[in-house]
Amino acid sequence: MRPHHDFIISPITQILQDTVTACGSCGSGIETFPLSEYVMQSTFLKMTGFQEQKLKCILWELATDDYEFRYKLLSNSKSTSKSYGECSRYDDKKNILNDLWEQIHKFKPSIDLNVIDKAALWNTLHTDMEDIFAHSNILEWSQSDFEGYREFFLGITDKQFITRQKKQIALLTNSDNLTTAEKTNNLYDAYDKLYSHRNRCAHNTLSQQPHLPTLQMLSSPSYKYENYFIRFYVIALIDRIFVRFWREYIAAVESSGWH
Repeated sequence: MRPHHDFIISPITQILQDTVTACGSCGSGIETFPLSEYVMQSTFLKMTGFQEQKLKCILWELATDDYEFRYKLLSNSKSTSKSYGECSRYDDKKNILNDLWEQIHKFKPSIDLNVIDKAALWNTLHTDMEDIFAHSNILEWSQSDFEGYREFFLGITDKQFITRQKKQIALLTNSDNLTTAEKTNNLYDAYDKLYSHRNRCAHNTLSQQPHLPTLQMLSSPSYKYENYFIRFYVIALIDRIFVRFWREYIAAVESSGWH
């Protein structure tokens, strides 16, 4: 019996569904528009926190199954050789994904990374996002941002995540390793902006910063990433990647006869 399994496989998009349901009775009149930023920021923080806790649970599960991994995990927590922090930074998440893949490979050496159907991950998520927000007042509050998200999605390719880079797996492909077209629209840069916003919200630095973007910020090519729907999509895609790898881990352990 794995105490964290149900939580690990639970979809983070349920938070989006809960938000839509909670706001359903608010209406969509102009008097409700001030709710938008409050609701979107609260949802965003719930999703980031949910994901951080899920990744910690994955680490604990791996450490429970493999004492050697547990020793390395505890040793790394006391040094700077491989830090996981709060599982919020990109490098934290990438390290955990690589740890998870190494453990999968340990129990099932013949497995290949191609077992992960990347197209299914990012396409089905987009379909779910469309279904969740369809006809919701949240969509009416932020219609232009949702159109910006749709445009962003059309530029995503399967070369932008779960790629081989030397001896490691890149959770998201650094824009330096992408084509010219992808450099202007990619998951890695979107996560970079997402993480900055996560810190602004978590530490409430917005309370002493200007509420409106400057003209310089608005003219920046990366400003399109300042979009809650893009943030939701990127967080949810990372969630689905980890759930998919976790399921491969469970299957590998069970097929090995270890448990």
